[in-house]
Amino acid sequence: MKRNVFSLVLVVIFMISCTSDDFTSDPKSDYFKNCPNNKIRYTTKNGHKLEKDFSQSFGTEYIKCVEHVYENGYGYLRFVSDVTRIPQKAFSNCTSLVEISLPASIVSIESNAFSGCTSLAEINLPANLGRIESDAFRRCTGLASIEIPNSVTYIGSDAFYGCSSLTGVKIPNSVTVIKNGAFRNCITLTNIKLPNNIKDITNELFYGCTALKEIHIANSVKTIGEKALGNCVSLESIELPDSLESIGDNAFEECTNLSNIVFNKCLKNIGKQAFAKCINLQAIYCKANVPPTFYCTEEIIDRTPCYFYDSPFPMGHYIIYVPKKSIDDYKEKWNEYSDIIVEYDFDN
Repeated sequence: MKRNVFSLVLVVIFMISCTSDDFTSDPKSDYFKNCPNNKIRYTTKNGHKLEKDFSQSFGTEYIKCVEHVYENGYGYLRFVSDVTRIPQKAFSNCTSLVEISLPASIVSIESNAFSGCTSLAEINLPANLGRIESDAFRRCTGLASIEIPNSVTYIGSDAFYGCSSLTGVKIPNSVTVIKNGAFRNCITLTNIKLPNNIKDITNELFYGCTALKEIHIANSVKTIGEKALGNCVSLESIELPDSLESIGDNAFEECTNLSNIVFNKCLKNIGKQAFAKCINLQAIYCKANVPPTFYCTEEIIDRTPCYFYDSPFPMGHYIIYVPKKSIDDYKEKWNEYSDIIVEYDFDN
């Protein structure tokens, strides 16, 4: 009898330790962040369990959530097996979610997974994460910073759209594709360094990033898309890399504090109204010996020139500096700007 009672006590102690183990650590500790592969831990601002049916949001055909509890200030979701992805809309509009810890087994965060989580302030992105899909963190307005692990290769369109508190983001060189509008309207983002393997700055990638003062564009970028850096009103100067061949329509429109632009030797095409409403331009330095062509993006196939009102630069009191040996070419091909084109020695 005593042996049976003793065994029962041991079982009870074991069960308590197994369940309470998830609730005794400080959420900021390494234990909280190093989540088992079949669990997701989180905290909320109201101290209550997230009001969402995770058996539906994760999908029974994928993996089943078998336990969802919230005790002692934080909670967890437990699954029948390792979690490898955060499905579409899994945590979308969980407005009380403050912090979440994902297991190392996660390889993808899918579309709208955390969209509308307006209180989300901290998330650890696992070391094996490969893809962040479209709208994954859309309008996570409480997210101030995020470090993307060097396993990520793909960031989807509008992935961080409208993250209005995001001041810093580290993008590793493993990332080769960042889709349209991924950081659009991140109004507190002040500087960004693009990865070394990016070939395209896609359409509206940083559009409306009104606090952006500095952007480092790697010498791998070949194209800057439509409105890619439009309405970046804090941007004062920009030097484009030698690899750049094409600038899209309205790429820098309404960069009202942009004063200096340096074009490289390989630039071939500048889209319509690329620098429209850049009212404080003072100097444009164009190093190319052959004047880049002003073509509308949609007309580039048949090589039809833009009309004058679609020309890339605004009318204003600035100077366009070009190579001495090419000045006649520039004045002929950029004839609408011939009065402000002057020669410049780029070799000294």
